Amino acid sequence: MCTIGLAQLFFGIFLVNGLLHSINYTVQNDSLPAQVDPETPGLPRIEDTQAAFRARLSDWETCSQACMSAMNLAPMVCVLFMTARLRSVEFDPKEGRPQVWCEVLCQLCAVAIAGQVAAIIAGLFCGMDMSEVTALEQTSSRDWDGHRLAEKGWQHIAILVTRVILAVLVHFCAAGICIAILVLAPAPSHGHKHGNGQEPLAPAMICTLLMGFAYFATFLGLLLTQALSVFTAVTSTATRESRATLLRLSRLFQMAEATVKFSPMLSMLYLGVRLRALLMSGFRGSPQCWAQDAMFASTGALLVQLATAVAAGIFSKKVDVDDSGSPKATNITYLPGRFAIVSVKVGALLGLYGGIILVSLSVVLLRPESATCPSYN
Repeated sequence: MCTIGLAQLFFGIFLVNGLLHSINYTVQNDSLPAQVDPETPGLPRIEDTQAAFRARLSDWETCSQACMSAMNLAPMVCVLFMTARLRSVEFDPKEGRPQVWCEVLCQLCAVAIAGQVAAIIAGLFCGMDMSEVTALEQTSSRDWDGHRLAEKGWQHIAILVTRVILAVLVHFCAAGICIAILVLAPAPSHGHKHGNGQEPLAPAMICTLLMGFAYFATFLGLLLTQALSVFTAVTSTATRESRATLLRLSRLFQMAEATVKFSPMLSMLYLGVRLRALLMSGFRGSPQCWAQDAMFASTGALLVQLATAVAAGIFSKKVDVDDSGSPKATNITYLPGRFAIVSVKVGALLGLYGGIILVSLSVVLLRPESATCPSYN
C-alpha cells in the first residue's frame, strides 16, 4: 500500500510539473487574449493581468519543482519496501510479512514524504514567497541571499524546518527498514536450509542494501549541507569562508547524487531477477551464479564511480560529472590525475553496463533447472 501510494504521488507530481512547464513556456512569449477593455475605468490593464497570471503560474511551477525534489527519496524507499516484503516471502511464501515495527516504519516513511509535499503546497496556498519556501534547493546557488529569508517572517522558516525534520525522519526510518531486513528470521515452524534460524541474504539483497546505503548517505549529506546553509544565513553567522565551504560541500553531494541516481532501477532489476528465480523453483532457488556475480560487479562499479566522484570533488574544484554520473576530466590539467579519472570512468562504465546486460540476459535464459547456484545458497 505504501509503495502504491508513493508511486501515485510521484508520477502525479511529475505530470503536474510537466504540464505547468509546458503552459509556462507557452505563455511567456505569447500575449494572452484580451479579456478586459483597457479603456474601461476601474478595471485592471490587460498587461497587469497578464503579468499577474504569469507570476502565479511561475509560482506553481516552482512549487511543483520543489515537490519533485521532496520526492527524490521515494524510489529508493519503495525499493526497501519491496526488499523487506520479498525477504519475508522467502521464509513464508503464503503469509510472509515483515515485522510489525518494520511495517510501521514503512508507513512513517510514506507519511513523511507526503508531508514534505503538503508543507510545500501549503506555503503556496498561504501566499508565501515560493523562492523562500524552496530555499533548500537554492542554497547551492551563489546568488542566493539568506538574509531575505530572515526578513520574510517565521512562516517561511517554519516550513523549511518542517521539511528538514520530515526528511531526516525518512532517513531514520529507511535505516530501520534496512535493520529489519537484516535481522528478519524464519519462524521455527518453517523448515529451511540453515538450522540456526537465520538464512544469509541473497546477493540481490546485499547489492540493494549497499546501493541503498550509498543513496541515502548522499541525500542525507546534501540535506544537512542545505539545512546548515539556511541556518547560518538566517542567524547571520555565515562568513565568506564558511559560505564557500558549504557551497563546495553542496556541489560535492550534488555530484554524488548524479552518480547514485541509477541505484533504484538497478535494485529493482536485481529484485526482479531474484523473484523470478524463486517463482521458478518453488521459493528454493536463485538466479544463475554468473548472474549474481554480475550483480556484484555492477554494484561495485557504481560504488567505485561514486567514490571517484567524491574524491575528485574533494581534491579539485574544477571537476564535474557527466550524465552517467562519471567524473569528467576535461577541466583537469594534471596529466596523471586526468589519466586516472578516465581509466576509472571506462572501467566503471564497463562494469556497470556489462553487469546490467548480463543480469538482464539471465532473466531470458533462466529455467527451473538452472534457477540454482550452490555457491550462494
